[in-house]
Amino acid sequence: MSKIRKNFSISDQSAKYLKSVDNESDFVDKLIKQAMFENAASSMAKDPDYLKEFKDWDSLLKDGLEND
Repeated sequence: MSKIRKNFSISDQSAKYLKSVDNESDFVDKLIKQAMFENAASSMAKDPDYLKEFKDWDSLLKDGLEND
């Protein structure tokens, strides 16, 4: 990446996850997946009913995060 905004920040978990990227496209894909995962976790904390829905696709998302 040639230009990164100075105020750009990601969580420590995201930073660790993104260390394995090979190119800009891979970086964007991984960043989007990580943001989806973190957003889901945040939503669960606010809405207990969300947990039921999250369980249905949690394993698919985690597999994607670990395998990509």
